[in-house]
Amino acid sequence: MAHRRGVDPKNCLLINSTVSSKMLKALSDYYGGVYEDTLTGSKWMANKSLEMTAEHSNLVHCTAYEEALGSALTMSVPDKDGISACSVWCEMANFWRKEKGITLLERLNELRKMVGFFAQHNGYFICDDPKVMKQMFDEFRNEGNYKTELGSSKIADVRDVTLGYDSRRKDKKSTLPMTPDAQMITLYFDDQATVTIRGSGTEPKVKYYCEANDKESMEKAQEKLEVVVKNVIDYFLQPKKYNLGSR
Repeated sequence: MAHRRGVDPKNCLLINSTVSSKMLKALSDYYGGVYEDTLTGSKWMANKSLEMTAEHSNLVHCTAYEEALGSALTMSVPDKDGISACSVWCEMANFWRKEKGITLLERLNELRKMVGFFAQHNGYFICDDPKVMKQMFDEFRNEGNYKTELGSSKIADVRDVTLGYDSRRKDKKSTLPMTPDAQMITLYFDDQATVTIRGSGTEPKVKYYCEANDKESMEKAQEKLEVVVKNVIDYFLQPKKYNLGSR
């Protein structure tokens, strides 16, 4: 829709929280746009958008969204806004139906064929003792020698937001703000799967957000996802060892 309004794709700013789908990043890379991820919460995304557009006058805020909590398709109000988002989705549905003769779902499948099929599985366990949660995360940290595998899933890189560490970067520093009082680790696997595990800031829960992708089909993405979810639960969260409750 931004393109219809004359915005050059390279000037489109796309933002989502780090626990949201990386399909948005894949789309941004495909079209040459600018992508940023943030900590969870609309305030982080809104502040990042305001910061980026202030620093780079050519950038245009095109979308920001949180995995479960809404979208912000404009910064007229720097927060999630379901009313404006609904209006744009309706406009988009009308455009693709009227101009191209396809539904939004059919357009989504076109995009998947362009950038890959992304499958997600999110969940949580009950953990009402912060000491137990820290112990769980510290076991994986292994005194700085982070584990390199969880069962059959091989880990390529680790981002530990709690400690401000990111093995992908030359300086080994996370670009997300360090959260020393909250546990949060992202795992990047050899097969391109990504998992973020974090303690909830409002509930006695340890949450996990898993995503796998495949260039060929959603079925293959789902197969990869099932393996990594099982390994994360069995070898990182270890619900029996840490006496975690389920819903």
